[in-house]
Amino acid sequence: MVAGLPKGNGARSSPIEGRAYVFGGDVARPHSHSAGFTLTELMMVISIIILLAVIAIPNVARARQNAEDVRTQADLKQIYTAMVTFQAQNNREATSLAELQPYVTFDLSKYEMSSN
Repeated sequence: MVAGLPKGNGARSSPIEGRAYVFGGDVARPHSHSAGFTLTELMMVISIIILLAVIAIPNVARARQNAEDVRTQADLKQIYTAMVTFQAQNNREATSLAELQPYVTFDLSKYEMSSN
């Protein structure tokens, strides 16, 4: 028993270092379930994660679209350069994208128009 605590007031001695803890008293008590999180803590963490996702998802989609736009502009510049080079070497204009394929570094078939 710890000195200063009478036996009948709900005080119990702790097996660790002889400390006492009192439920509802002014002596600090060790946590009875120190492992794990409370429901409120879990709900706060989930809320923060959802908030971050709501902010991040549109930004990721916008960045992806911007990257695709930049890539398309670069492809169009290459196609223009290929057309000018083809015309200079062959003294005529290209009649299909297939004729320009050797002059570009990407697959021109993704820009083929369907004949529908």
